[in-house]
Amino acid sequence: MTIDVIEDSPYLAVSVQEMKQFLNLQDDMFNESIINYIKLATRFVERTLGKSFLLKTYKYVWKQPSEASIYQAVKMPMTPVKTVDKLTDLTMNNRIRRYTIEMERYICINDLYYHVEFIYKAGMAEKPEDLDTEYRNLICMVAQAFFEDKDIANHPSMELLKCYKENLSI
Repeated sequence: MTIDVIEDSPYLAVSVQEMKQFLNLQDDMFNESIINYIKLATRFVERTLGKSFLLKTYKYVWKQPSEASIYQAVKMPMTPVKTVDKLTDLTMNNRIRRYTIEMERYICINDLYYHVEFIYKAGMAEKPEDLDTEYRNLICMVAQAFFEDKDIANHPSMELLKCYKENLSI
């Protein structure tokens, strides 16, 4: 299983100004570092939760387990799935046209395939201002831990992240 971002969002999930307020910083000398920490924290939280905060295009390569089925519900590693751009059967190099999106999490294929490439868009919001404040705050907390060079494993934001992950898997 491999997943790659092939088209990233043009926006940061949290603005530099918002992050500076969170850190109580006035000086602009850390702006480039703050941008990098926001990107790092966003990727970290997204991958941990399996949620894409801002709309991105993903390429996911999936291989069928040995027990084959005619109807296959494939759980996408990054959700919520918004659209499917392209599905390709990599075994025969054919385009797959019969599929459905279920619960913004699964792409269901109506035939038997063993090796599939999914190109799809996933994200909770198109712009940062449309992203829930709780997720923006979580990104700020993780970015703060990176910025302050804290032990990320023991940082309070990790306990909060664990709670989010547990609630999402219900």
